[in-house]
Amino acid sequence: MSTTVEPEGTLYKGSCHCGFAKYTVRLDFTKPPPSLHGANVTKCNCSICHKSGTLLTDPGDDGSSTFTLLTPPEKDLTMYTFNTGNIKWYFCPKCSIKLYCRVDGVFDGVHVRAFRVNVLTLDEKEDGSPLEELKDLKIKYWDFKEGDMPRAPLDAPGKGGMW
Repeated sequence: MSTTVEPEGTLYKGSCHCGFAKYTVRLDFTKPPPSLHGANVTKCNCSICHKSGTLLTDPGDDGSSTFTLLTPPEKDLTMYTFNTGNIKWYFCPKCSIKLYCRVDGVFDGVHVRAFRVNVLTLDEKEDGSPLEELKDLKIKYWDFKEGDMPRAPLDAPGKGGMW
């Protein structure tokens, strides 16, 4: 007899502003992922995150089992990277909304591989119910203005960051 393991968390629908890019992602906001150090989401004070108003969460893997890009294919999104090129940001090519990023590189001598979703692009749960749980999310703050790789997120914004 085989047993089926159900993925943990709730399935959410997300999209960009104009609706060209749509995705689903499975997230469990009741169990903060270890990578976020007790938080559900993180804000960063680096220039790209701060200026674009990004709020990131970790679906718990590299996106392969938790995230599905419905439209368009990833090759049709705009990808942006800067500095070392270790973080690839994926945007809608029509309305410029930042949907997610893939991290794969060395930061202060440590190899980091991660996938993050911009929580601000979530629309609703798969069943159509509203995102009530988002009002109670715990936020932590990364301070990238003081170095390439902070050791752990902070409880308050770093230099140049916003609440």
